[in-house]
Amino acid sequence: MKRGTMPLVLLMLMVALLVAAVPTFGAPPHAVPISGLECVYLDTPGQMEITGQMIHVIGQVNRNDFYSDDPTVFPNATTTAVLDIVVNMKSGMVFWRATAVSKPDGYPDSAFKGTGGGWFRTDPVTGEVYSKGLVVLHGTGALEGQTLKAELARGDIAQCPEAPNSFDATVWNGFLVPPAP
Repeated sequence: MKRGTMPLVLLMLMVALLVAAVPTFGAPPHAVPISGLECVYLDTPGQMEITGQMIHVIGQVNRNDFYSDDPTVFPNATTTAVLDIVVNMKSGMVFWRATAVSKPDGYPDSAFKGTGGGWFRTDPVTGEVYSKGLVVLHGTGALEGQTLKAELARGDIAQCPEAPNSFDATVWNGFLVPPAP
């Protein structure tokens, strides 16, 4: 290794470790950890446009059922997400962004609203799917003043109650920031 390469490698490693820890370190001291499994179901297909080796899906609507690991901390919820998706057929990468409205159980006149985005790809040799995403939602109604931030990772579809009808599953790990006192 060249003489100046080692500090660069250490710096890159430190940045990678910091980025991996952002949900934990990015949480304010009074934040409440949340986690769970989200099962994704197609509600309405979007409009598809193909340009060269790029496929654009605009306005796809998904119904997502969130199953909290601890409903006493954060309840189960049903989310409606409107997605724009870009599929790069050459690289195999899929990028998505969404606006979402999440209705937690027990809060009929309240919701969390916000945005999310991420990517996933399938390894052409192993078939393994890799993914990463982030969602930030803000409370309305009785949830006003609360903010939900979660990292999204690949989940196990077999754990979804309606597994044959689900086309994706996502694991949420993040935190809920309660309203300021």
